[in-house]
Amino acid sequence: MVKEIKKIFIPAVLVISLMAGCSSPDTGVRMEENAVIIDSAGIRLDIPEGWSTMTGKSIYEEIYPRYSDSFDSAEELEKALNEAGEEYIVYALPADSSAILLITLQDMTSETGERPTLEKLARTLHDGTLFDYQASGYRTGSNSVFEQTEIAGREGVLSFFELYIPQEAADAREPSEPLFEMAQELFMFEDGEDVWSVQFICSEKENVLRIGDILSKSG
Repeated sequence: MVKEIKKIFIPAVLVISLMAGCSSPDTGVRMEENAVIIDSAGIRLDIPEGWSTMTGKSIYEEIYPRYSDSFDSAEELEKALNEAGEEYIVYALPADSSAILLITLQDMTSETGERPTLEKLARTLHDGTLFDYQASGYRTGSNSVFEQTEIAGREGVLSFFELYIPQEAADAREPSEPLFEMAQELFMFEDGEDVWSVQFICSEKENVLRIGDILSKSG
């Protein structure tokens, strides 16, 4: 049975929003068949066939129902993110909503001149997200990744992990296999004062993609 992803992790650093500006550069997003090209970042994202892809305000209309307990409207959700210096650029998902591709742009302009390094920022998100899931009873797989790497000609930080739900064995002498819940991968890279995030979340193990296979240089 397909597990629909009800709520996604927002990679915005809202806890340090006081450090962020609210400018929003022209991202130059173009769509060509099953690909999304972002000229300002110099990247191309090849979307799986059959997926729906959104850009601009339609993204906030799509995701608002998942956050209606925190915001009164899609416009309010968009405003809150923009005030924190973040913009949703691309949002894509299959018909069964079992996966999500999300590209965001975070303006890290600092009024004080202080800002975390990209690695520290990514580490905080990686560790904080895992802590929240583990505190809720999930277990991580053995293939978790946190490393500096290059994808699509961009030096950045890659985070990947799988989550499982522990099961109680019917026979204590034979431990049962944990149930796969989801996989999440996040690639972050800098461009001046901006931090780009490319995120993939999937609730079906056999359909897990890797960002390095779908992200490339544009042009």
